[in-house]
Amino acid sequence: MQVRRLLAAPIAACLAACSATQLAESESAARFVQQHYGRITVGADWTQVQADFLPDARIARVRPEAPGLPETSTVAEYFARSAPHIDAQHSFSIRPMGLRAVVYDRVATVWASVEVEETSAGGQESVFAAVDVFCLARDEQDRWRISHLLWQTAVPSWPPDGERTSQPFTRDGVEVRLGFGYVGP
Repeated sequence: MQVRRLLAAPIAACLAACSATQLAESESAARFVQQHYGRITVGADWTQVQADFLPDARIARVRPEAPGLPETSTVAEYFARSAPHIDAQHSFSIRPMGLRAVVYDRVATVWASVEVEETSAGGQESVFAAVDVFCLARDEQDRWRISHLLWQTAVPSWPPDGERTSQPFTRDGVEVRLGFGYVGP
């Protein structure tokens, strides 16, 4: 009984420190994705937006209405198509509704459910939901960068998950589950 008490405090302290670091890293990855979304606006600096990606990064779009392989492109190809469309709008924004980040050392995945709002130059409004999956890696300056982005518009039969983030951690056979709520803009 005495040994248990003696071991309980150091183990709890170790798990708390490990969990705090992992929580901070998860929040860091989620914050990077939020900042990336914030850069995508009418009149954006598209060079800066593309700098969020690693040099050989790929973007893939899954079309639920057209089964088959996703449409993949390089970052330059993707923004050569989408940037003129966005810049032609009166307003455009991507608002994260929920983020889930899982980090292991220098890699991370971030699932994001988003709401995309655009208003055309003629005043027509469009709103749709989408789900994005980011694969991130830290670069040589220890900054998060996107290696792959996979996205799909939301479908009614499979509503996007939102408003929470969780990540299981295992350390020496002990699993710790962290959860934290997403705080929107």
